[in-house]
Amino acid sequence: EILIFLRDICIILGIVLILRTYIASPFRINGSSMESNYHNNELIIVDKISYNLWIWDITNNNPQRWDVVVIQPHSIAGKDFFIKRIVGMPGDKLKIEDGYVYIKTLETANYIKLNENYLNEENLWKTFPGRSSLKTEFNIPDNEYFILGDNRNGSSDSRDCFYTCSNDGSSHFIKRKDIIWRLWVTLGAIRFLESKNVLINDTGTNENIHSSSIFSVTPRFLETPATWN
Repeated sequence: EILIFLRDICIILGIVLILRTYIASPFRINGSSMESNYHNNELIIVDKISYNLWIWDITNNNPQRWDVVVIQPHSIAGKDFFIKRIVGMPGDKLKIEDGYVYIKTLETANYIKLNENYLNEENLWKTFPGRSSLKTEFNIPDNEYFILGDNRNGSSDSRDCFYTCSNDGSSHFIKRKDIIWRLWVTLGAIRFLESKNVLINDTGTNENIHSSSIFSVTPRFLETPATWN
């Protein structure tokens, strides 16, 4: 029975290892660059297989516009991974003007103002140039992408070369090979002994109020704007 138990444990660990390495894996978001669609400390599951289907010779596995993706930035921002949204595709011309994002694709003769109604009121129609570059027009090279955070007023993204454009080798664009995973499921953020210290009355008495919910962000699973039309 002990040998059978150890065998089953090895099989389970092997399956879990394969799933986490090649299929899907949990991550916790650190930061507010994707507010208010994705939150600090929110647990997500990323899809590791969609962008890496070359092993089955499937060619239509490239990221699409509006995908929420995990990337490995080329900056020195001190983070191994960023979570952002793809806005500009290879070959696009993109410009930022009066708080709007405009795109001219290979199929369109003129710039088109993008509909980004997935943004909250603080960010909708308030996309401005980066603080370090102040650049407003971009010609996106082949096999590279222009990526923005949903929190346009608080995101290090393509506008500022993901940190600052003053560093050697910095770029406004992210290469295809650096877009590694796609967001799949959101599982919310769990409270751990979280409480709020509030003023009870005019005498200055404070009291800790514990939340009745175990979630600071409730699970939404697939019901989030991970893609957009």
